[in-house]
Amino acid sequence: MTWVKLGIFFYLCSVPLQAQDIYIHVQDADFPTAIAGAMVTELTSGQSAVTDAEGNAHLDGPFAGSSTLEFRVDAQGYDPHFFSRRTLASPSGTTLSVTAYLAATNQLVSPVVGSAGGSKSVSLPTGQFVSAFPGDPNPIEYQQTISFQIPPNTFSQPRKIGFTAKKPRARNNLNVRNTYGEKYILAEFSIRLLDLAGQTIPSPILAHPISIEMSADGVFHDLLTETTTGFFAHFNPINQSWDQSGILGSGMQADGTLWVDLDRIEGDYSFLAGEIEPVGDSCIRWR
Repeated sequence: MTWVKLGIFFYLCSVPLQAQDIYIHVQDADFPTAIAGAMVTELTSGQSAVTDAEGNAHLDGPFAGSSTLEFRVDAQGYDPHFFSRRTLASPSGTTLSVTAYLAATNQLVSPVVGSAGGSKSVSLPTGQFVSAFPGDPNPIEYQQTISFQIPPNTFSQPRKIGFTAKKPRARNNLNVRNTYGEKYILAEFSIRLLDLAGQTIPSPILAHPISIEMSADGVFHDLLTETTTGFFAHFNPINQSWDQSGILGSGMQADGTLWVDLDRIEGDYSFLAGEIEPVGDSCIRWR
């Protein structure tokens, strides 16, 4: 089976934010391209706006201080993107500017998968670099290896599969802590069942589960400890929550390889893991 391709200390910091109005810039996660005509919705208030030709949208304030703002961004050709940002106590007189990065839908599209099933491994750039000095013209980019195993007779009729491995800036952090506590995302992808014309169709429960393995991108696999634990979770866009829908099993191997077995292929899946170390009051880092 072949595929057609289109196209650390790791810090998560809660930067002090004070917001009266919200300005959002929407951009492609893989290319420095602004996305015009994207619908931006703040889910808590219900306010929405459409990006202009430069990819900018404005939501009128004031928004309450000490609140978590939840966003959904929709644009043609891209996966719906969800994310959250938190404001500080006093929103007076300032604005909050946010960039939302969208991942293109079905960046990888398989050929027709028939009764024989198949397997394939691909290597994709993660958007992170290593061994790059200031002004280095040839920085070395980390790659993420992803492998697929589709058993024979998985589908009742020939189908295609659409897949997108999401770079860190395009990942969905909405309600992760509310559902699973202190967990953070090591990898995320979207996967969909397609008809022979390449159109998304609802995924039934598969006759046999498919298996996906992927490396923890960047240098995460060198930083994880023996006690780090994690699992995949599925995002439900209807109620904006995470669940175990379609996931028969998942985990992480000693070398940092992540794995998941799915009995349906529909939507966004993230690998969530624990084992974090506090750094001051506003940041966390992986050990």
